[in-house]
Amino acid sequence: MTVFLGKTITGDGRGKTLGFPTINISLQKEIDTLELQKNSGVFIVELHLQTQCNHPLIGLLHLGSRPTFNEKEFRIEVFVLEKISENYFNIKKNEINILLNHVLVGSNIQFTIIKKIREVICFTSADKLVEQIKKDVKVAECFYKEKRFTA
Repeated sequence: MTVFLGKTITGDGRGKTLGFPTINISLQKEIDTLELQKNSGVFIVELHLQTQCNHPLIGLLHLGSRPTFNEKEFRIEVFVLEKISENYFNIKKNEINILLNHVLVGSNIQFTIIKKIREVICFTSADKLVEQIKKDVKVAECFYKEKRFTA
């Protein structure tokens, strides 16, 4: 599995508005960005934020444009799945909160793609997108429940 390295960057806050705050990422190597542009979609990832608490976390990664909002720019953004991270890695919720509260623009981040869930889709509304993200979270929950019992 390939580990991608990057830095956190400022986003436009749309994920937070939708109820799914994301960490926006700029990769360190242009070749990695070019590789990922060929594989747009939504993925389960394991990530490390380079902070004082260096716990691994699980997230949903969006790679690609945001057609629901008529945006063509390639984006890399991850929504941290706190409950799954807490259960799978046995991390206390307050440790996750401390970790996420210390993510500053320019922080180092690394992630590994675990599984592709779906392609990027143009939804008819933001509400339809939110419905799909909730389904994506359920897919990740099922994946990690199964992974925990088969490991």
